[in-house]
Order: sequence, then structure tokens, then C-alpha cells
Amino acid sequence: MSITPDASDPFEPNAEVEPAATRWPTAIGVISIIYALGGMLCQVGAAVSSLASSWLMKLGGMDVTVPAVLKVIGSVTAVVMFFVGLMLLIGGIRVLRRRASGIPLLRRWAVVRIVLLLIGVVVGIVLMPAQLDMQRSIQEATNERLREAGAADRVTEFDEDKTWRNLVITTGVTAAVASIYPLFLAFYLSRGKIADEVQHWNE
Repeated sequence: MSITPDASDPFEPNAEVEPAATRWPTAIGVISIIYALGGMLCQVGAAVSSLASSWLMKLGGMDVTVPAVLKVIGSVTAVVMFFVGLMLLIGGIRVLRRRASGIPLLRRWAVVRIVLLLIGVVVGIVLMPAQLDMQRSIQEATNERLREAGAADRVTEFDEDKTWRNLVITTGVTAAVASIYPLFLAFYLSRGKIADEVQHWNE
């Protein structure tokens, strides 16, 4: 008398074993949520700083006039980036819960973020003359405070070429670092293996 193995018994050689749950949705979901929340908080701070920059300078004892164009661009950028961060937050939560709708949302966020970074670099270069004017004003106010404090020997002249180079380097490095995660998501979530797995998720 032969006994047919039970396919539901995991100890039988012919048993069908369900594949182990992958961990990438948890990792990407958690990282995206933290990234989004941190970025949104930074944008709130950036918006407040842009609007209150002159007042904050006066609190520090420096009479510095911040160009209006920097205030406007800074505030608009902060608002836009806040909502872009909200997109990432929602996508991260959905992926963490293994909802298929989270994947295209994260991919869209990655594309939008990269496009905004490129626009930001261009705008940053265009606004560098205004940035230079503000840096010069800050340097002059600092020198005035040093003279009043009897530390005239610590007064330094404004170096426009050096400041320009520093602004260019800062803009480039910031854009490069900020592009790492969106580029990673854009490529990783486009893999065929990921698409096949997501097909089995709930919407």
C-alpha cells in the first residue's frame, strides 16, 4: 500500500514551500519616511528663515539687507519641496504596508526630485550675484562689529572670487548628495524582479 505525500507538509520532498517575505519594502519604506519627515521639517525651517532672515540678522546685531529675490525664491522653493516630501512620505508608507500603489508614487517622486535638483542648480547659478551681494553685506556688518569691539586686527576684506568659488562648490556638492537617494529609487524600483513581486501586492 503506497502513501501519497501531502503537498502541504513542508517536511515532504515534493511539498510546495512559500517564498520567504523580502525585506526591501520595509527598508525602503522606513528610509523614505525618515527622509521625507526630515526634509519636510528642514523646508519649514528654510521657509521661516527666508522670510525672517533680515530680522534674524538684526537680532545678531548686524544690519544686513537680504535681497528680496532670495526671500521669494527661498520661500517658494520651501513650499514646493514640502509637498514633494509629502509625496515621498505617502509612497514610503504605502510601500512599508506593501501596497502596489506606493511603487509608482516613489518612482514619480524620484523623477520630480531629480528635475527639481537640476532646476535648482540653474536657479542657484542665476542668483549668485544676489548671493554675493548678501555675503558682502554680511562681511561688512561683521567687520563693523569687530571694529566696535576693538578687534580691528581681525577685520578681513571680502574676497569675491573665493566666495564665488565656494558658492559654486556648495551648490554642486549639495545637488550631488541630494540626488543619491532619488537616483537609487529610480533604478532599483525599475527592476523586473521588483515589478514581478509587486504584482502580488494589494492596491
